[in-house]
Amino acid sequence: MRAIAARIQQSVPRGERVAILIPQGLDYVAAFFGILKAGRIAVPLFAPELPGHAERLEVALTDSMPAVLLTTHSAAGAVTGFLAKLPASRPPVLVIDDIADAAADEFVGVDIDADEVSHLQYTSGTTRPPAGIEITHRAFCTNLTQMILSIDLLNRNTHGVSWLPLYHDMGLSMIGFPATYGGHSTLMSPTAFVRRPQRWIRALSQASSEGRVVTAAPNFAYEWAAQRGRPDAGEGIDLANVVAIIGSEPVSMTAIDAFNEAFAPYGLPPTAMKPSYGIAE
Repeated sequence: MRAIAARIQQSVPRGERVAILIPQGLDYVAAFFGILKAGRIAVPLFAPELPGHAERLEVALTDSMPAVLLTTHSAAGAVTGFLAKLPASRPPVLVIDDIADAAADEFVGVDIDADEVSHLQYTSGTTRPPAGIEITHRAFCTNLTQMILSIDLLNRNTHGVSWLPLYHDMGLSMIGFPATYGGHSTLMSPTAFVRRPQRWIRALSQASSEGRVVTAAPNFAYEWAAQRGRPDAGEGIDLANVVAIIGSEPVSMTAIDAFNEAFAPYGLPPTAMKPSYGIAE
């Protein structure tokens, strides 16, 4: 993270926007926090290979006008190919895999005011073209703190499990939680969940066996898990310590009831589901 921050400092002035076009994974996490650490404004987006999102990506890049794009070797070809098709000027690309760890020694500490912009959170584009909402460091941390207090996350043994896209506001929250309260998070890709929702349930069970575990998802995910994510016969699944946030759209009692019915036999508490009202809403 410090190495990425150092290269960003050397590439773009303070206050400039830096876009993230990286597949889901730890590189994305390091890139996001590296941008914040450098005192620049993060634009959390996604690699161009994400199906059905090309128009949204083009709108966000045209709107935010980032000074540099961060990507990885695995996505670099898709990124340069996508940029070649854009009519507007194309920002330079920084491949973070190429940054040596030793670059961390070149990082210069930055004093960041809480009311400076942390990142641009792009809306879904459901009712109008995606718009970049300026989220300050204070707003981001306040939102995290409010969620931590509302679901009693202060115990550092609490574990997070998430497959949410990291360009989504709740996806960012799920990596913000451990940075805020000092706990741990398990991440998986949205595709891994959609293809086999049992993966999500098994990850929750594994963390639940060690202590409290928190996850978050929209209605469809809980309904999908109830349909296709039930454990195999004889599988030792224990969801006794799960807290499940549901939000990002109008909360559906149908989704809550379906998930509770499917997983109550595996110890899911009747109070596990926590309806939420977040940044986007």
